[in-house]
Amino acid sequence: MSQQEDLQARAERILQGAQARGLRDVIITVARGRSVSLRFRLGRPEEVEESITQSAAVQCFDEGRYTASSTNDFRPEAFERFLDNAVALTRVMSPDPFRHITDPALYAGRADVDLQLCDDAVSACAQTDRLALAEAAYDAAMSVANGDALFAESAVQQGYGQSWQLHSNGFSAGVSGTQNWLTTQVSLRDQNDRRPSGYGVCGARYWGDLLPPSQVGEAAVLRARQQLDAAPIETARLPMVVENRVAARLLGGVLSAISGQALQQQRSFLAGKQGTVIGAPLFHLTDEPHIAKGLGSRLFDGEGISAKPMPVVSQGVWQNAYVGTYYGRKLDMPPTTAGPSNLIFQPGASSLEQLIASIDDGVLVRGFLGGNTNSTTGDFSFGVYGTRIEKGRLGGAVSGMNISGSFQTLWHSLSAVGSDPWRYSAVQVPSLLFSDVQFSGN
Repeated sequence: MSQQEDLQARAERILQGAQARGLRDVIITVARGRSVSLRFRLGRPEEVEESITQSAAVQCFDEGRYTASSTNDFRPEAFERFLDNAVALTRVMSPDPFRHITDPALYAGRADVDLQLCDDAVSACAQTDRLALAEAAYDAAMSVANGDALFAESAVQQGYGQSWQLHSNGFSAGVSGTQNWLTTQVSLRDQNDRRPSGYGVCGARYWGDLLPPSQVGEAAVLRARQQLDAAPIETARLPMVVENRVAARLLGGVLSAISGQALQQQRSFLAGKQGTVIGAPLFHLTDEPHIAKGLGSRLFDGEGISAKPMPVVSQGVWQNAYVGTYYGRKLDMPPTTAGPSNLIFQPGASSLEQLIASIDDGVLVRGFLGGNTNSTTGDFSFGVYGTRIEKGRLGGAVSGMNISGSFQTLWHSLSAVGSDPWRYSAVQVPSLLFSDVQFSGN
């Protein structure tokens, strides 16, 4: 019996146990995973960790009553008690007329494609392979730092997971996936006891798709050096370029406002605006679940809804919300899916260098330092650091700055989109240019 067949058989036994206790509608997810991580710090390996996990989650539906319970204790007597408690808890809950198992019609239309989510090389990878990769990235960083590094470390993380999802009304499917990550962090000496740090990172489903470790280590040092001698600038409204690797942070305010929960609970500044313009014509965002090797790719979601490509924002017009079955019923809206898979921001034709060259006076934001957003009002405030742009060229480093405003106006000021989407994330966004942003500094 294969591991997936074992998970399926276990899910079927759990379903039988739940139904024997009088429940008709149940969703069961059984999963197991293995993760390995290794850090190379100060010239030697540290914090080598390996973990193996298993879990079972049971969602119980009983005439509007609902509970979700999970356990990692699979001893027969413990699991029987777990099921007893889950069913007993469900029966004392207050009924909610909107709580029902997924409509089987939403299971239809599942794509028959190989998403290539699982790399056999990950399970065959030896600790010596991980160590060699982390050490190579670390050595590259230390070489480029040329004695200026106060601290440096590289880390390799690998994960392999399998799950089987079984619904009492006909859904049954499994998924397997792997992930690999290589990161390097470096801190440098600077004036006034400051220790600017930078990081390099890449991630991929397949071990062989990671960047060369030298590129990751060198990127960490470059980004730390870009913050040397940083200082705030005067408070002003300026054009802002946001680098691709951090630009996804600005999407968070929009995504939180277009969830079914936020819309139903009147905590969305976009309530009632679906189908209207919420940003500039360059604002194109799509949900693409079927990208081969994609970090967010899937054939179905946690409710069994078949995954399909979905326009989110097209030419600045908000097209679709993330609505699961529960909030779909409450909102009287057809469910789409409760959360994103791969989010793809349509790239433009300009390189980052061309975006910078188009600005007479502005700021290139290289990273965010804390901040907050309000999904009800659309207001935001973020700490940022980066580089001043002067007459189309990069100037001195800036830090200790905040940007603030409202997402209701920010996305309307999007004036150019880069050609460089960040590939190492399920949210792939290129560098973005906003024409008018409030910076607060000196």
